[in-house]
Amino acid sequence: VTLEGFYGTAYVFVDCQAGSEAAYTLEVTCASPGGDTCADPYVINCGECVCDTTLGMNDDYSCMFIMFQGPDAVYELNVPQDQYITVRGEADYNAQWGIGSTCSANTGDIFCDDLDAYEAPSCTIIPNGQENLFINHTFLATAGTYYIWVDGMWASDAGDYCLEVLCADGDTC
Repeated sequence: VTLEGFYGTAYVFVDCQAGSEAAYTLEVTCASPGGDTCADPYVINCGECVCDTTLGMNDDYSCMFIMFQGPDAVYELNVPQDQYITVRGEADYNAQWGIGSTCSANTGDIFCDDLDAYEAPSCTIIPNGQENLFINHTFLATAGTYYIWVDGMWASDAGDYCLEVLCADGDTC
């Protein structure tokens, strides 16, 4: 039994035919889904929208001078050419967001906060009324690799989020 990307309690039942007995060995492997550190980030591409959770993740990230204390997830975005990147995200907890040009535990040189004009990701599953827990940030990216963090302000701030990356070439954003 392998549990990938699962957080919580799992029950495994072993059953035999009525009236019979059998010896068995049960091996359980809990594989990390990744996304918890720079060593194994999730990958997100232009045009993708994902929903996930920070529950079960560790607190590995603090955005520059702001000491975010909640569990966090990190995404890697590869940009093949210079273009405008819009990062939209929304959470059901006190989320903080970071965008960096390097993957380290304290970078946020492009964006580091949760205060932008509200626009929900297209795949959002977050109920209405969460408009203060979001990111909607556009920046001009040169070709390269960027990192996006979904974090919590306080140690108890964890939960579900949705994240979308949109890319546009040329003079439009």
